[in-house]
Amino acid sequence: MKRGAGKVFVSLAILVFTFAILFYLYSYQNNISGKTVLTGYATTQICEATGSAKCWYVDSSLSSSGTHDGTSWATAWTSIGSVTGVHAGDFVYISGGATGSSQTYSTSSWKPTGGSAGNPITYKIGQDSSHNGNVFFSGSGTWLTASNYLVVSGDAGDGKMHFILNSGYSQGANVPGTVGTRISYINFSSNLGDGVDGQGITQFELDHIWVKIAGTAVDHFLSCGIDDPSWDGSKIHDNTIYVPKESNSANGADVFQITGSGFSLYNNLISGYIVAWTGGGMQHGDGIQTLKGSYIKIYNNIFQNMPNSMILWMDIMVLLQIYTFTTIFYK
Repeated sequence: MKRGAGKVFVSLAILVFTFAILFYLYSYQNNISGKTVLTGYATTQICEATGSAKCWYVDSSLSSSGTHDGTSWATAWTSIGSVTGVHAGDFVYISGGATGSSQTYSTSSWKPTGGSAGNPITYKIGQDSSHNGNVFFSGSGTWLTASNYLVVSGDAGDGKMHFILNSGYSQGANVPGTVGTRISYINFSSNLGDGVDGQGITQFELDHIWVKIAGTAVDHFLSCGIDDPSWDGSKIHDNTIYVPKESNSANGADVFQITGSGFSLYNNLISGYIVAWTGGGMQHGDGIQTLKGSYIKIYNNIFQNMPNSMILWMDIMVLLQIYTFTTIFYK
């Protein structure tokens, strides 16, 4: 190779390398656990949507003036009720303020738009340090009226529940007839008289919930009819649930009233706590009250201080394919 040609080759190599570095910096993306960090904004934006799906943003701390189209933190919607135009597979991030702080959103009977099979719409706490504080929901009646193929999650990746219900709500969630609903990492707090209700549901998941059901005559935390056709269709797991009971008697609230098939209950802490019970002698408190069904798994749960049965099979003649193990009982 001639000396002049060698210089040209080296120059071209340096040029190509420099261009590659500049292009990388310009289009920088850092993908960690499916999260895309976009740095071309005034604040970091994390987006977990894939393919043609989009990410949207809600931030109650923004001024009401200016543009609010939900497409970035800078132009975020300022209320949950403003969310519109979302489609299957999209993510809607809700700001809790900076790490360690909180923001409040008013909503009652919140019914978020759902997605489609394999492409739920996810409503989630903000994932970066400027928006992963705590979100307090304020309202009355039922907090969440679910839709099909919906995820509502207070998970910021740190194992904490960043979605918290303020006092005022009487029920956590109403999910009748839904398919593919997941409610996750929510602190239901200690004011609810009813937790979760819904008949005819499938592909349901309730996980990482903390709740202390209030009242002296309440019936249950969860009452659901689940219709999955095989094992693990619906899952209720990693929850901490306290329900009221009367001292030195079998009276109190049930935790899970479930009928149907294809559900698994595991890694739950289920506990009674003493109140001045007024519910009468007809309401005995059971940990799990299963009326009928099949393809049921119950394992790795801890039951403590329940006034009546830890697990009560109401109609053993119609129970098939039951799988239980490693369950700890404390009376």
